[in-house]
Amino acid sequence: MKKIFKIVLAIFAVYLLSVGVFMIFRNKSVMPKTERLSVVKDTVKEYENHKNAAYIISKNYVSEKLSHATSTSFPFLPTDVKSDPVKQNYMVYSYVEAEVDGSKIKREYHMIMHFNGGDEANDNNWTINALNFN
Repeated sequence: MKKIFKIVLAIFAVYLLSVGVFMIFRNKSVMPKTERLSVVKDTVKEYENHKNAAYIISKNYVSEKLSHATSTSFPFLPTDVKSDPVKQNYMVYSYVEAEVDGSKIKREYHMIMHFNGGDEANDNNWTINALNFN
């Protein structure tokens, strides 16, 4: 009976030791919760910056396309900006009010664009894949 008890005790000690070693290594490889939250907040902020930049770049591009207009104006906020942050693709939905030959027009537009990386405020870092006016 003592022999079985010693074997069970040895197995239990090995088990506790292995669990303890696992917990030590696991905790070293896992980022602390506050650091994880900081990374998530930074990612969300960058994602929002890209969405805002996509709208600004779309306004610049639409204004260039409407170069024959005497004036153009856009809403402060877009109707919608949808995105795929992993692929860096953005779809901007908005409208433009323009004055052409003395008459005012309002046209909705949908632009599909890709962010190539770098400074999001630089027009050259964006590729315009499609622009559709309704």
